Amino acid sequence: MNCNIIKDLLPLYLDQVCSDETAKAVEAHLTVCPACQSLLDEMRQTSALPESVQTQAEQEAKVLRGVKRKFSTRRRRSVLTVVLAALLAIAALIAASDEEAPIPYHEGMVSAKLAVDEAIDIYFSGDHYASFWAFSREAGEGHAIYFCYTQTLKSSVTPLNQDHGHICIGNTSMTDFSTVNYQVPDSQDINAVYYLEASQEDYLDLPQMPDPEFAQAVQDAILLWERTAW
Repeated sequence: MNCNIIKDLLPLYLDQVCSDETAKAVEAHLTVCPACQSLLDEMRQTSALPESVQTQAEQEAKVLRGVKRKFSTRRRRSVLTVVLAALLAIAALIAASDEEAPIPYHEGMVSAKLAVDEAIDIYFSGDHYASFWAFSREAGEGHAIYFCYTQTLKSSVTPLNQDHGHICIGNTSMTDFSTVNYQVPDSQDINAVYYLEASQEDYLDLPQMPDPEFAQAVQDAILLWERTAW
């Protein structure tokens, strides 16, 4: 081989990335060519860093590896934090989706009338409800029914089916035939039906309230039906 080819091969030979046959050819040439041998020696001296420089390079490499690990740890923690927050939010949403709250009354939403069999029929004209909540209290010579429809996040996006929306009070029960049934006085002993305002936050405590406090709490209840004669 001539010197020009050897000069091109010397970097590969120095880095030991050439084939065995090429290395042998380079070595054979170096034994008879002082100029190429001198060039190889210069290349070796140039590639050899001082020990202080090598030490500094190693330290910088360690620092870079440490920074990389630190950022990697932070990234993993950030991802875990986001995932945990998302799971908590989903759990809270699932829990809230089944939590019932009263549906605010609006004109024409509910109607009530006395049927020929003395049952009291109540009809819901809204689009959504989950269930209803009801109780009775003595009122004059009979009893009054207080109730409200309830909704959840889930029910607020679920349209009512054809069999939903009718509550019947009769035979000592109040039911919509699908979600719940309440024990109430016989319909012949009921003289009024009221819809509770949704703003009544403590509506679940109403059945046990003393009469004066109860009267104050339900003063805004909507009268849906009242018996005209006994």
